[in-house]
Amino acid sequence: HKMNYPQITIVTPSYNQGHYIEQTICSVLDQGYPNLQYIIIDGGSKDDSVSIIKKYEKHLAYWVSEKDRGQSDAIIKGYRKATGEIFNWLNSDDYYESGALFNVADAFIKNPELQVYCGISRVFGADKEFHTKGTDVYPGNLNKTIGWPRIDQPETFFKKSVWDTIGAVDERFHYVMDKELWVRFLLYYGLAGV
Repeated sequence: HKMNYPQITIVTPSYNQGHYIEQTICSVLDQGYPNLQYIIIDGGSKDDSVSIIKKYEKHLAYWVSEKDRGQSDAIIKGYRKATGEIFNWLNSDDYYESGALFNVADAFIKNPELQVYCGISRVFGADKEFHTKGTDVYPGNLNKTIGWPRIDQPETFFKKSVWDTIGAVDERFHYVMDKELWVRFLLYYGLAGV
């Protein structure tokens, strides 16, 4: 059964997110996805994050808790350990709905040309819940897609070979590293693999 599904690597970068991280971890592990590599890179949290991570360590491919240079650095550390064909990171205040990883895998299985899969997410606000449109892609209009680059990172899964080709997130960026990666992807691959 495992062989039918491509390996998916998920990295969770975290720092002092003890309030949220358990829900994130469970949302990944509860997918029941048969070919998962789950990596947690903690930045040396001072809260209860490490004890929560340790509860689940037998299900993790790798985890570490040590000082790092921020979120991008943590993501890069995880990427360097990644062996999955499909790669994404999931921040410790986000979580997957059930079946999410199967949906992602199915999209890549059905379309071998796919380089990136853009899903949609639900956002929970203080008083409302709504669905995003997902990462903005303007079919047939690469210029507009690059010119108005908006990526919904949690539901945008790349083939790991994309990162191997264009490079990982840029460690100099702490907030817009996903947007910068998306623009680099579009400049290299265009819309062909979306």
